[in-house]
Amino acid sequence: MKPALHRSLIFWSGILVMGFISWAWRDSLNTRTNPMWGSCMIESGAGALSFTYRPSGRRPGWECFRNEFSKPSSALFPPPHFIRGGIDHADLKTRQLYLMKYDVKELRELNAMNMIYRTDRDWLVCIPYWMILTGFTIPWLGLLLWRAKRRKRAAGLPGVGGSVLES
Repeated sequence: MKPALHRSLIFWSGILVMGFISWAWRDSLNTRTNPMWGSCMIESGAGALSFTYRPSGRRPGWECFRNEFSKPSSALFPPPHFIRGGIDHADLKTRQLYLMKYDVKELRELNAMNMIYRTDRDWLVCIPYWMILTGFTIPWLGLLLWRAKRRKRAAGLPGVGGSVLES
């Protein structure tokens, strides 16, 4: 029995969502997009999606910024990270970069440098697009396998549209 994927809502919605995630990932390698509302900011850039909570930098209403990189990001698979604000929470490497005013190249170092200027209550979570895509694809494939098994079982039952003799 054929899985008839062209009729599956699960299949087409998964293709649509994965296409959107892939487009956002590709776009984030060349541009940085920052929608903000109040003390929350979402940033898409350098192959990752970052969520920043800044109660110290509260602004009224919505704002959105979009900047192109002068040099596109080279890191396709950056690691995920969580950073708290303030110099007290910075690691040794970030403190040294901060004191030397060194130009940072990696996404984690750039985020750490930006969070040094924030207060202790501020934090940032960075999730790379490869991880978002993987986190969506695995359950989607599981749903497709479940659907195929369910259709195969339904085709094997008499009176449901299939015969018992089909294999």
